[in-house]
Amino acid sequence: MSKNIVDLYEPINVPKIVDENIWIVDGGIVTMAMYGTRIPFPTRMTIVRLKNGELWCHSPVELTPQLKA
Repeated sequence: MSKNIVDLYEPINVPKIVDENIWIVDGGIVTMAMYGTRIPFPTRMTIVRLKNGELWCHSPVELTPQLKA
């Protein structure tokens, strides 16, 4: 039995409302190579609907078909 070193905030790739026109989306685990080792960490995107209706994405996660819909 193995345990992930990093726990994810489920469900992943699903927008979660923070406030009006602001969402977060938890993504999968990515690995960063540093100092001869690999460091896993979870990803999280913030989405903001701007006044003109466009979406601004900070720190984007993988765009899956379900997330795009």
